Amino acid sequence: MTTDTISLLSRRNALTLLGLSSAASFLPRHVLAAGSAVLAWTPGMGTPQISVALKDKLWAAENLDIKPVSFPTGREALEALLGGGAQFASLAEFPVVTAALRGQKFVVLAGLSTYVGNRIVINAARGAKDIQSLAGRKVGVTLGTNMQFLADAVLKGIKVDYVNVAPGDLVPALARGEIDAAFMFDSFYPQARAVLGKNYVEVMTPQYQGQMVIVASRDYAQANPAAVKAFLAGLLKADTKVAADKAAAIAAVSAATGGALSAEAIDGQWSNYRFQVGLNKQLLPLLMDQAAWINATGLIKTPATEEMLRSYIAKDALASLAPDRVAL
Repeated sequence: MTTDTISLLSRRNALTLLGLSSAASFLPRHVLAAGSAVLAWTPGMGTPQISVALKDKLWAAENLDIKPVSFPTGREALEALLGGGAQFASLAEFPVVTAALRGQKFVVLAGLSTYVGNRIVINAARGAKDIQSLAGRKVGVTLGTNMQFLADAVLKGIKVDYVNVAPGDLVPALARGEIDAAFMFDSFYPQARAVLGKNYVEVMTPQYQGQMVIVASRDYAQANPAAVKAFLAGLLKADTKVAADKAAAIAAVSAATGGALSAEAIDGQWSNYRFQVGLNKQLLPLLMDQAAWINATGLIKTPATEEMLRSYIAKDALASLAPDRVAL
């Protein structure tokens, strides 16, 4: 790359990567009755098991009262958990890696889904048509996020100029011709297609397939093993329902987002996800790759060892309920 990606990191994006935020320190510490817990999450397509479990009261059937609290991003959900405002949280794996490298107190309990639809979007009006033709051109990406991790993997050996753009500004920047291509979060693909029209070109990028995971406060998990098992039992029941009735699962997800995601929009993206509550064999290598990448940037220097990352995966509870779902 011709651009020094580390020097381009804005303070905001550096904080995003490092997981540093004062927000967690102001989160209320919920006073919970026995058998109650707070779940911090971002309603969306990657977590249909949560939507179904809440709708069908599957945790109540396990004698566990789950109080969901929504956050704009998984990173903020994790901050809520680390700040004592939640006991469980759902998020993508990238913030998990940064928090682990910083020695935060949490554990990964299970994965919920794998996203296989990442792609780079190109504005053909600017003259590029594929990844190779991006050499020497401007590529938009939100630095310090998993999209930069993807960009570095896809563009390895191709010299481009990174332009640091906030997630919501990538499509407008692409349409205005300020950048030639962009790595963006999946929720922006429909907007990009609509805005660019005939000039919309996408190239699938299987180099990175992100995972949504469930984490718990380490202290809470150690002190409340029965509650952790009840939480996972509810998720496993929801997982069965998601697999058995796609339409009902889509309706639950749409309802959980307050209609922000229509059933039609969700159905159009459903095939880009692989849903299963479990700990698959791809998770640990992915965490290792991302940790090594973060080390290489110099932003977090804690050595990325397999032993350290494995210590953040608490597989025993899931293994006791569904041993066939644990492949680590």
